[in-house]
Amino acid sequence: MGRMQRSTRRAAQRLSWQQRQTVRDEAARLIQRQDDLRAEVRAHLRAI
Repeated sequence: MGRMQRSTRRAAQRLSWQQRQTVRDEAARLIQRQDDLRAEVRAHLRAI
């Protein structure tokens, strides 16, 4: 387990700053989309 975490951290350090930024932006977009979908579902349930 510990060994796995270390190798993962090393891989993360190899990522360029730009790649990390892109991943972060993508994650934020997915979270935003999830919130939008949840709001949509709530609206549909209210309409029923």
